[in-house]
Amino acid sequence: MDLYLRVFGLLFLAAAALTLTGALLAAVYAIGRRNRRLLRHAGIIAGGAVAAHAALIAAGPRFMEPRVLPPGAELSFCGFDCHLHVSANRGASPEQVVLRFRSDAKAVAEHPGHLRIRGYDEHGNAYPPLAAIPDVPLLAGDTVERVVWFAPADGLRIERVGLTWRDWESYLVPGPENPLVQRRRSLALGEFRVAREPGS
Repeated sequence: MDLYLRVFGLLFLAAAALTLTGALLAAVYAIGRRNRRLLRHAGIIAGGAVAAHAALIAAGPRFMEPRVLPPGAELSFCGFDCHLHVSANRGASPEQVVLRFRSDAKAVAEHPGHLRIRGYDEHGNAYPPLAAIPDVPLLAGDTVERVVWFAPADGLRIERVGLTWRDWESYLVPGPENPLVQRRRSLALGEFRVAREPGS
């Protein structure tokens, strides 16, 4: 189902972009010809394309029930194919989380550094990491673990982790890869594991 939604989202984005481009070209032509009727129609079409696209993006999170995946489960991040997978475990302290990034791609590198990471305590309060993970490409077929530190309120610890794309253009794509939809899912933390940093 997710694959069909991703394809639909990309096709809808392409159709909206083509419609908007066509309307803008028609508007330029209408201005040059001083054709007010054509200009008005072009404005209506452009406005309709923008409104339909915005409505679809806004509706996405409403159709996605909040989900907390069990310890050991993975979140997958996709372009046309889903090759970047992330799981999480509890760190050695309440402030620490171990994220495991896995690629099952055959050739193209993935980019975990493009992900927005948030930790959540038992009350649902969100905490950004104290430092970003290294923006280093994850080579095809590789796996790496990163230790991420948070600063939860006194007496609390991080219970789950949420990840979304943080690139602005991701917000323009309707469907499961839109960060507004991705915020509805998160990873529950399992028990502590020692992270394997590259080269160790």
